Amino acid sequence: MNQLSPASLWILDKYINLEKELEKHLQDYELTHSVQALYNFLWDDYADWYVEYLKTDETQITFAKELYKQFVITISPYMPFESQALWQDFFGESQLLANYVKEDWTTGYLEELNSEKGTKELEKFNKVIELIKNLRSTRGLFRIDPATKLIIQTENETVISYSDYIQLIGRTVVKQGSDKNLYELKIGGDVSVFVDIKNYINDLDLEVSRTNKEINSLEKQIRGLEKKLDNPKFIENADPEMVERSKDDLNARKIELVNNQQKLKFLV
Repeated sequence: MNQLSPASLWILDKYINLEKELEKHLQDYELTHSVQALYNFLWDDYADWYVEYLKTDETQITFAKELYKQFVITISPYMPFESQALWQDFFGESQLLANYVKEDWTTGYLEELNSEKGTKELEKFNKVIELIKNLRSTRGLFRIDPATKLIIQTENETVISYSDYIQLIGRTVVKQGSDKNLYELKIGGDVSVFVDIKNYINDLDLEVSRTNKEINSLEKQIRGLEKKLDNPKFIENADPEMVERSKDDLNARKIELVNNQQKLKFLV
């Protein structure tokens, strides 16, 4: 049995939660939700995050293949022909997948996953993912070309230890340092990275003007949504899903407003 890296513990935890979610949806006859959960795991977790990690750590490829084999078994009731093709052609199995008796293959890994060390490593890897997501959001917020490599500074040991992964998937260059005059991204209260954002903005005055306009627009949108949601007639007559969408829209606009206000404060 391979010793699992924190990233492998993370994807294993995601897979165990997936199986629990599928069991619940099966009991509730919510097959549409099951299909969505399978899709989210394969593309959002396994492909977007874990496969990219494997490019920086080949020691986990054997486990990655083992996990993918279990996933193919899991999707077989939903996609019998496609899963059978993978079972035979990719994994080289001769027997029919429909006749395979699934075993609890996670037993050997659960002690490692549920240990105090495993819990801490999961927390660290989740912070790495949060950092990469925030770096992507920062690019969008400051209108930085996605192809541009951002130079980030940090003294955080977790970020430095995952620098190969962060540099690959986040299109960054990780350097040691902590120039607090630069733009700061804080993750989980104890992880900070610093980016010389102004170095990536071609026209600072234009960006300040754009941000002011964006803030004014968001404030107007928020007032309109708040007025609508404060209207008893709207709440009474509107479809419940429409009310929820309006609430979600309001929350999203408020987050955008805070982000743009912080951006403006930094730029000026």
